[in-house]
Amino acid sequence: MKVSFWLMPIERDRTLYQSLITNLAHRYNAPIFQPHVTLYSGECERERVSEFLKSQSSFDISLEIDRIQYSEQFTKTLFIQLVSTPELNQLSDEIQRFFGGSYSLDPHLSLIYAPLSEAEKRSLVEQIQLSDRGIRFDRICAIETPTKTQTCEDVEAWRKID
Repeated sequence: MKVSFWLMPIERDRTLYQSLITNLAHRYNAPIFQPHVTLYSGECERERVSEFLKSQSSFDISLEIDRIQYSEQFTKTLFIQLVSTPELNQLSDEIQRFFGGSYSLDPHLSLIYAPLSEAEKRSLVEQIQLSDRGIRFDRICAIETPTKTQTCEDVEAWRKID
């Protein structure tokens, strides 16, 4: 099964970015998802996922916001690019060592998954004003995902693993 490990924002930041994601989703008829940074995505056995999650202690990681960007990739339609840190790289590397495989960490927090025109994406970049210069994270969660996420239905198929 394919599993993605997400770094989750602290409550204050989660509330702020969830509101932005939800508003954009309603505006563009796009899927609603939780704000997160993907640390790793790959094939994993469910028992090992639970084992890994139980082994994690609490932490507090702050990531600096670089800028808002957009791309043609569905899962990076519009996103906040974050500046990586040694602590973040270490956490991602730890997950890769535990499960094997390789994953290229690109720390970002997506704001919408939708087929938007370049003009619309550019307009959104100009409209969205971020008051903070960083986002804090305090936990990891695991999400079962389809092999590729390219549609709203794929996003709606995501399931949290406890």
